[in-house]
Amino acid sequence: MPGNSITNSSFFLDCQKNNWPFPLVVKGLFHDAQIVKNKQKGIDTFNKFVANWGLPILVQRLVKGQEYNLTAVGDGNGDMLGAIMMKKMAVTDKGKAWAGVSIYDQKLYDISAAIIRELRWRGPLEVEVMRDQNGNHQLIEINPRFPAWIYLSVGVQRDLVTALVDLALNETPP
Repeated sequence: MPGNSITNSSFFLDCQKNNWPFPLVVKGLFHDAQIVKNKQKGIDTFNKFVANWGLPILVQRLVKGQEYNLTAVGDGNGDMLGAIMMKKMAVTDKGKAWAGVSIYDQKLYDISAAIIRELRWRGPLEVEVMRDQNGNHQLIEINPRFPAWIYLSVGVQRDLVTALVDLALNETPP
């Protein structure tokens, strides 16, 4: 999903003329996201996020659909250790997973594996995608950490936290 890193709230004044129609998703540098439906809400949200998190602010086009997430540990050589996937079934007012179900999605796996392989990622990460009405996966974000729902890895018998500790200690992960 294309995003635009912005450093000035004036982006929202002409965004529709520049192929950025409302509603838009505004994201803080480190945390927080909000859907904005007009110029004033965009400016207000931008200012609030700058005050809380600093610059830049990320703006994304809103993709409607169902959210799917993958968490894994990259081994630093391009491989993924113990990928866990979930479909968000309910979210908090901040869009965080409140309830979900474990799933297997080959496309999500392939997208995530390609990212980890290309970056030679070492450590935990979370890949968030939205599956749109056409069944296409739109990348929402990549987080360089475990998600709040990491305990699901224990529930599906793939303890990624232990795998990360083993990797850090140069031991063979389970």
